[in-house]
Amino acid sequence: MLKILSTEFFLPTKKFRSLSILLAIHHNKNISQHGIGLEVGMSGSMVNGYIKSLSQGGFINIKNKNRRDKEYELTEKGSQLLMEHLMSCS
Repeated sequence: MLKILSTEFFLPTKKFRSLSILLAIHHNKNISQHGIGLEVGMSGSMVNGYIKSLSQGGFINIKNKNRRDKEYELTEKGSQLLMEHLMSCS
């Protein structure tokens, strides 16, 4: 399997990073920002910025499970963006 984040021939763009985050949330809505960062190869603060941007854009909903834990959910608009990004990649 090709691991895109570990290749020397690929420089991720903002769209690719958004795609990576949307995919991580799509696969596991209970994932933490730290977990997303580990999965997609980004720092926690970078993930935080993308999460805020995606939330403000109406692509994801953030639900507080308790004071510390959050649950992320793709909106219909977020699912459409995910599919657009996936189609652009392939």
